[in-house]
Amino acid sequence: MTDRVPTDRAGRKARMPRRENSGGRHGPRSRGMTVSGGQSAMRVFFLIGLCALASVAIACTGGTSDHEKLPDPDTISPEECPTTCKNIPPAGICIGEWAVKCGDEQGVCTDCASAGQKCVHNPLLSTTSCKDLEFEVPACLPKCTDKTCGDDECGGSCGFCPSSGICDGTQCHLPGDVCGDIPSTGACLGNAVATCVNDGLQYLDCTPLLRKCAYNPATSKFECMLP
Repeated sequence: MTDRVPTDRAGRKARMPRRENSGGRHGPRSRGMTVSGGQSAMRVFFLIGLCALASVAIACTGGTSDHEKLPDPDTISPEECPTTCKNIPPAGICIGEWAVKCGDEQGVCTDCASAGQKCVHNPLLSTTSCKDLEFEVPACLPKCTDKTCGDDECGGSCGFCPSSGICDGTQCHLPGDVCGDIPSTGACLGNAVATCVNDGLQYLDCTPLLRKCAYNPATSKFECMLP
C-alpha cells in the first residue's frame, strides 16, 4: 500500500504547512538575540569586579571599616589623638610635627613644635620622637655592638686602642693580657702577630714593616711575612 499525496481540487499537490524549528532534542530555539556561555561568564566577572571596587571604596572612606582614620596633620590637636593603635605603626609615625606612638593600646601624641622641636621618624632605629630642628637622620647606622674598636661599617670607628695595643677588628688587646686561646705557634690579631710570653700576650704589628701576618710553614709559627 502506497502513501497518498494530498491534492487540491485541481489535482495539484497541496502545500504542507511550514513547521517551526523545534531545536531538535535540545528543546525549542528561542527567538531574538541569544547569549553565549562565554558572555554570561564575562557578565558575572564584571559584577564581581564592581562589588570588589565598591568594598574598597567603602573601606577607604571609612564607611563600614573598623579602622580609625588618622587625624589631619594641619588640624591635629590633643583631642584628636587616635584612641586606638589600629593605624599606628609599631615604630610610631609623624603627623605634621606631632609624634604619634602607641601606648597602653591607645595613641599617645606629643606636640614637638610646642617645645621648639620637630618630629623625626628614624627608619634605621625604628623610632619616632621629637628632635632639635638641626637634627638629621643619619644615612647609616653604626654597627658597634660588642665591639670596642674597629670599623663601624659607616666610615667611622667603634673605638681606638692605645699605641701599645692591637685591635683584632672587634676588640682591643694590650700587652700582658691573658693568653686565652693563643697557641704556642702564635696567632694573627688583625695584622699583628700575637704570641704568648710568660702567660701574657705580646704583639708585633706587621703594618709598619709593610708585611702581613701569616703562618710560616718553615718555622711552624705566625710571623710578619712579605705579601
